Amino acid sequence: MLTPVGFWSYARQDDNHSDGQLSELRAIVGKAINLRRGEEVRLFQDTEAIPIGADWEATIESTIAQTTFFIPLVTPRFLKSEHCRDEFKAFRRRMAAMGRHFSRGTRRHRPLARSTSGSRIHLSSGASVSGHSLGKPGR
Repeated sequence: MLTPVGFWSYARQDDNHSDGQLSELRAIVGKAINLRRGEEVRLFQDTEAIPIGADWEATIESTIAQTTFFIPLVTPRFLKSEHCRDEFKAFRRRMAAMGRHFSRGTRRHRPLARSTSGSRIHLSSGASVSGHSLGKPGR
């Protein structure tokens, strides 16, 4: 069985414009995955995993070659980003090589988070980002 390695794919400008809340969300999601699985699961994020001056393209490529699940934070900037598109395509190639095919419309995924007014982010289970209460949507 493969060791679970997740890949947090996002547009870095979105993290900058949210004062790092997407990075904070990654930490929260990573902890939730660890709690649910009962073991440490690596959730890769470029800014946390790649030291300054390192070959970031090679690091991302080698990480995707080990990735077992992919978490895209789909935003308008994500959809316009060539880097994000390349990450997703590399992950799809990896899954295809492993015989794990997926196609459009065959699976529906519920978003982990949904932006509401201001900087508040809601998750399906309670948590906190930058002092904001996070709970079920509608609270």
